[in-house]
Amino acid sequence: MWLYRWGWSVRFGATILGSGTIIPTSDRRATSILVEIEDRSLLLDCGPCTVDSMAKIHYRFSDIGRIFITHLHPDHTLGLPHMMAALNQIELEDELHTVTVYGPSGLRWFFQRMNLLYGSTKPRKFFVDLVELGTAALSLPGGIKVRTAPMVHGEAPALAYRIDYRGKSLVYSGDTEYTLDLVSLANGADTLISECSFPDSHSRKGHMTPSKVGMTAEQSRVKKLVVVHMYPEVESTDIKGVISEIFDGEIYIAEDLFQITI
Repeated sequence: MWLYRWGWSVRFGATILGSGTIIPTSDRRATSILVEIEDRSLLLDCGPCTVDSMAKIHYRFSDIGRIFITHLHPDHTLGLPHMMAALNQIELEDELHTVTVYGPSGLRWFFQRMNLLYGSTKPRKFFVDLVELGTAALSLPGGIKVRTAPMVHGEAPALAYRIDYRGKSLVYSGDTEYTLDLVSLANGADTLISECSFPDSHSRKGHMTPSKVGMTAEQSRVKKLVVVHMYPEVESTDIKGVISEIFDGEIYIAEDLFQITI
């Protein structure tokens, strides 16, 4: 595990592989978060360059056994065909190697069309298990618990995820506007990783602004807030300053490869 290789004696941590959006910038890749719990690894979203970011930190993409997709927009999914095709090109230690991908309604349709389009993404050396979720509660091996809640992001289904392990909890918003469903899901969590797409002066439906992110963190009483998914318009503003007027917990404006212990 990368966190351990850096000498961190942690059981539960996250690395922001991509802190950006669909708009490319020189220092932010699209959305993806690597979560490490003991000797298990989960991936939250899989935007373009996810596999590249793993290579940059010398992390084996084949170690990912479970991927959780918040919604099916390209900046959250286009790393999937890359990863699937790459798995077909390497020697895997386990001939029954399986990747379980969770996501909202439409996930199976997405994979069917992806495999028809590319061909090389259709599993030959491994297995893919697709699980479409609504509001759900999952129990994973190792005592890991995952819960979901529906988010508000246009007409397409979107989910937020909460991961609980041995009294510690991480919540990831995915893309959403302010919603009490996220406040409820994040209630009392140790760490909230939240999108913050646009400044308050140019808010858009389906996304949050610094004040809405601060409101969500304060109302849910989380301890730490990590801000991701920032468009260039909001980066030029005082994101942390606006949030800190509302939320008095720890605030981190993530950059690519930012790490945090949960």
